[in-house]
Amino acid sequence: MIVFKNIKWKNFVSYGNHWTEVDLNQTKSSLIIGENGAGKSTILDALTFSLYNKPFRKVTVQQLVNTINNKDMVVEVEFGIGSHEYKVIRGQRPRKFEVYENGKLLNEEAHAKDYQETLEKQILKLNHKSFCQVVVLGSSSFIPFMQLPTNHRKEVIEDLLDIGIFTIMATLLKADVADNKEHAHTLTSELNIIEEKIRIQQHFITKISQQQDEAIAEKKNQILKLENENSISEVNLKDIEDKLTKLRAQVSEEEIIRSKLNQLNNLEDKIKDKVKNLKKDIQFFDTHDDCPTCNQAIDEDFKVKVIDEKEEKVEECEAGFAPLEKELDTTQREINHIVEVYQQIDNVNKQINLLNSQMNGNRQLVLSLQKDIDNTSKQDIA
Repeated sequence: MIVFKNIKWKNFVSYGNHWTEVDLNQTKSSLIIGENGAGKSTILDALTFSLYNKPFRKVTVQQLVNTINNKDMVVEVEFGIGSHEYKVIRGQRPRKFEVYENGKLLNEEAHAKDYQETLEKQILKLNHKSFCQVVVLGSSSFIPFMQLPTNHRKEVIEDLLDIGIFTIMATLLKADVADNKEHAHTLTSELNIIEEKIRIQQHFITKISQQQDEAIAEKKNQILKLENENSISEVNLKDIEDKLTKLRAQVSEEEIIRSKLNQLNNLEDKIKDKVKNLKKDIQFFDTHDDCPTCNQAIDEDFKVKVIDEKEEKVEECEAGFAPLEKELDTTQREINHIVEVYQQIDNVNKQINLLNSQMNGNRQLVLSLQKDIDNTSKQDIA
């Protein structure tokens, strides 16, 4: 049995920021009377709000907050159940919800919804509807039990007698019956499908046997065709390999020819450097009458003699350029030919690789086809 001891509130509806307290435990029975608007229903609103976070009358929770202060609305109620003493504190702006049992705060780590469920189901053992129908009766919103909708009357009776488990069991059994009917219907459909599959399979057994024979014959023809292709490819491969041998012979002296080209290029560079230096000396004697080192006059005959000697050497060097250039051109053509041969070798190697790949692919396909033939021959279509 629930014994309410006292309830107090502040900033609740028309009450301001000071505590208003009602002692409910001075006598076994308490009668509260007053004119309309005196605040009788406020006690019921405060009680249901503190326990269920819902007012007794049909107003919203936000409408319970004092419109002047508009904050710090708090309601505290103390009650006893058996040997346990409880205190519930609930507020808005800021939101607050605390439940104390024998002076100790209950675990508040749970979600607010779970915390409220603990209060209703484990402590009060009444939901809001049953509480308003049995514990608190207000003339403004009370509806006689027999005038309640059927489902509401059912909820009140189940809550009072704690027989809600039977409704749950009935719901579960109803769901099980529906599931069993659905399962039976599914099994019947599956059975019909299986019987149809059996009929179709028996109808096509002869046709499948014929298709197997045709498939084996087709695979044998494919094997014969692949083996013929490989025979032709082996002959072509022999011709290509002979061609590759001849091409490699043409590039056997590549290293010697490249060495010769390097020597000719080096010789050409040396001759050009020599001609450049000789022309530089000739220009010096043409443009200088005195030695820049000792500042003595250069003998005219000596200048003529030196210039003639150096011009003669220039002519000798330039005369050697023609055969050197010809030899360079010939050697470069040989190098270009070697490069072309290497390109031909690369193409031939690609042809060889392609033929080998095709023949290997044909061999693998022959093995696969033969395996399919063996499996088809062993297959029991019955």
